[in-house]
Formats: sequence, structure tokens, C-alpha cells
Amino acid sequence: MTIKVERELTVYNVEEVIEQLKGFVRGRKKDLLLDLSEIEDIDTAGLQLLVSLQKYGDSKGCNCKIRISKDMRELLAKYGALHVLELEVAEVEDE
Repeated sequence: MTIKVERELTVYNVEEVIEQLKGFVRGRKKDLLLDLSEIEDIDTAGLQLLVSLQKYGDSKGCNCKIRISKDMRELLAKYGALHVLELEVAEVEDE
């Protein structure tokens, strides 16, 4: 299952993403890709969601991957989140 989030993962849309993730949990699927490669902003509500997803996946044996952009990786490094989260950095296509 892939869930793609565009523009931001903040308090303003985190509830919508949680609702999509509930479908993953209810369906008892084992593979999830949360694609955040196009988001430009994340706040503490978004970070909390990512940490919760990571812990859920680890405890249930799910293969939960979080894809981010290189710019977002730099921001998450400033927050110190790279020590907690397992992230996949999306490759940028050459134009």
C-alpha cells in the first residue's frame, strides 16, 4: 500500500493521513510506503506521526517505509529525527 502526501505534513493535514493509515492497519497489510518526497513542510505533529508509524511497524513486523526528499532529510537531521526514523531518500530525476 502506498500513501502519498503532498505539500506538507503538519497539524493541518495529519488527521487526514492518520485516517489513510487506519485503512492500512484495518487491512492488516504488511507493506506500506508513506511517500513524503513532495512535501515542503513538516511540524511536530507530522514528526510525531512518523515516529508512531515507525514504532507500530517495528512492533507488528510490518515493512513500513518512509520516502522523503533530500531537502526534507536535511530538515529532519536538524530536528535530530534521523536517529529515530528509518528513511528512504527519493532520487531526483535529471531534467
